[in-house]
Amino acid sequence: MTDAWGRFHVVGVPPHPAYRVVASHPDYLPALVSDVQVDTGQRVEGIELALESGGSVRGTVYDDIGVGLPNARVQVHWHASPEYPRDEWTEIRLDRNRAPWSTLSDNQGRYEIHGLLPGAYTVSAHHDGRIGPELVSFKIDGAEKQDNVHIQFPSGEVLRGRLLDHA
Repeated sequence: MTDAWGRFHVVGVPPHPAYRVVASHPDYLPALVSDVQVDTGQRVEGIELALESGGSVRGTVYDDIGVGLPNARVQVHWHASPEYPRDEWTEIRLDRNRAPWSTLSDNQGRYEIHGLLPGAYTVSAHHDGRIGPELVSFKIDGAEKQDNVHIQFPSGEVLRGRLLDHA
């Protein structure tokens, strides 16, 4: 944890020739400093990590007649590609940012997710047991913001029943 000025202090770090120091926050891309050497009795100072804002996506989840759906679960998944390979640093960033990203839509069906890595994505949604439409694809380059990535649930039949045990 950091204080209000972003300072951190870690006590009891054993000697090691090459620590990685990672800082993360849900709304930003993680930052990494590699090869931090700690010798016995040494106090290491001056480590600076700068969190970047990353990309974001926002849109609205609609029902089959265009009304915003509140409390729809929206998930955003990052996908490796030749342009955006899955390497060690990407793995760290995906892990620190709790990928896949997830949120609930607000009372008007709107959603917004921040801290996205550069890459190719799909977004999906489900609501009250309803399976969402096909995945919607988009791409983020740098700190790009993707607006109007909307999801509309198709009309469909409803299956209802009752689950019984064998007894």
